[in-house]
Amino acid sequence: MQPTQGYSLTREWSSGICSCFDDCESCLCAGFCFPCYLCHVYNISNEACWLPLMGIGVFPLRIKHRIKHNINGSILDDNFVTSCCPQLALCQLRRDMKFMGF
Repeated sequence: MQPTQGYSLTREWSSGICSCFDDCESCLCAGFCFPCYLCHVYNISNEACWLPLMGIGVFPLRIKHRIKHNINGSILDDNFVTSCCPQLALCQLRRDMKFMGF
């Protein structure tokens, strides 16, 4: 019997980084009160909502979600996106969470 290789199916994000009009509510919340919305998304992710208050931003949450849901990308990509445009990264993350049923 030949051993079989396990293949992990990966997917893309459910929406692009600049697809804010797909979810205007997230866009407005992230734009006008980013810290509050970040805490909200941490809470939805079953993470401690006070973590963003300690300076922990979108980066670790994006990595966790991407790996857990087999989304194409890398830590370098996540670092670049969350460093350059954290509001857009958070909105994209939230849209994907909604897509996954969270």
